[in-house]
Amino acid sequence: MPLTYQQEFNASYFECDPWDRMTPGAALRRIQEIATDQCEGLGIDPPFYARTHTAFVLSRMSLITHEMPRAKQPVQMETRAWGMRRAVYHRVTSMYDTGGRLLCEADTRWVLIDTETRRILRRPLPEFLEFFSEDPVYDEHPMQLPKCADYAQSAGMQARLSLCDRNGHLNNTRYADLMLDCLPAEKLEAGPPKRMLFYYHNEIPQGSDFELRWNLSDRCANFVATDGKSKNFEGFLGFDD
Repeated sequence: MPLTYQQEFNASYFECDPWDRMTPGAALRRIQEIATDQCEGLGIDPPFYARTHTAFVLSRMSLITHEMPRAKQPVQMETRAWGMRRAVYHRVTSMYDTGGRLLCEADTRWVLIDTETRRILRRPLPEFLEFFSEDPVYDEHPMQLPKCADYAQSAGMQARLSLCDRNGHLNNTRYADLMLDCLPAEKLEAGPPKRMLFYYHNEIPQGSDFELRWNLSDRCANFVATDGKSKNFEGFLGFDD
């Protein structure tokens, strides 16, 4: 069985959009936090990472949305974590209404790095085997990123303080906010994207300038963020079921 952890919450007004729906970025921050809470409850906390010179880094993430929680709606959350497969740790976090109906679900792929060498650890730490040992067996989200040959629009941006986290770089959930900010309001009024896909390549340090480029059609949107030297991030939004 995977390592499982559950929480309940009520969607706050400050997490919602003008239509009283929880924003995808806010949902991802809840999803990020429950994973952190589970790990810290197991003793995998900042002192642990400092002692082992390690850190978890998010490499890919998929968010599939059937319906976003409404303001003040009670939500049941469940996160499930597995062991390493080819250097990748799999975690799935789901949100349900009180009747058990699935609202949205994130499939996240993590790698553990050596913070001194910045290299990916391809063998599990002995300390992890007690907790993360099960092989990933679940209905995995498609992770193939649709390609885009031309990004018709672009905007210069900066990793400002409000977008960054305790690690000193643009928080991975903020890319969802930045992408949705590029869409016309009438596109979002009909509902959030049914599918969001995130590829994380290189961190953007706090205070750094970068460019966000995108291409929008009726059915989807592709994004890339670059600091001018390399790709930092690629994203995809799909509006069809």
